[in-house]
Amino acid sequence: YVHNTWFKANLGIFKILNKSNIKTYIKIHNFRYICTNYFKIKNHIKDGDFCFKCNLYINNRRFNKYYENSFIKSFFGIIYGKRYFSLIKNTRINLLVMTDFHKKFLENLGVDPKRVNIYKNPINNISDNEYNQDSKFIVYAGRISQDKGVEELLKAWIDSGIQDLSLKVVGEGPLLEELSYKYKYPNIDFMGPQPHESTLEIIKKSRGVVTATKMYEGQPRLLCEASING
Repeated sequence: YVHNTWFKANLGIFKILNKSNIKTYIKIHNFRYICTNYFKIKNHIKDGDFCFKCNLYINNRRFNKYYENSFIKSFFGIIYGKRYFSLIKNTRINLLVMTDFHKKFLENLGVDPKRVNIYKNPINNISDNEYNQDSKFIVYAGRISQDKGVEELLKAWIDSGIQDLSLKVVGEGPLLEELSYKYKYPNIDFMGPQPHESTLEIIKKSRGVVTATKMYEGQPRLLCEASING
């Protein structure tokens, strides 16, 4: 069972496993294998101006600069991605994905359906928490970044005109400082990064959780933890 190889393992190991008829499973967590399968941005993003799989924007570029801060890393990432996609498409290696949507996505790319299995991330902790319908706040917990749609969430919250609830924003990321300065409202509370146990306590006591991600998600942790806690 291989959990992750991206820039962590030489893909030659899979050729050895495939030729040796050793039953192998690769867990695929996201769509990076297809987003790094092209050198030209127009082949990566065919419709619209950004990619729902990785949130890369065209921005009048020609090269598929997958890693915004590095041409070199993007170049070698594409080489790796092309080899990786060929491997998952053309070998007998079994694939594990988290959703039926991802399974059908691979099938549409020509991957043998018999090789694609749905395997959700395991959830071990079941809580006896009782839902508090009188709670006065909603929670967003996660990365404070452009691809997670946090600013769109904040704008929607303000436009909704909600008066009897507050929005707690838990987490850190590149937009935390900018957004916490820009959206100083009485009913928006930027709590910054919190220990996992503290975040769970906040979720347990909330009226609900909210997400506004712009990307295809596999099994969002926030939604799973909200479900676990009733």
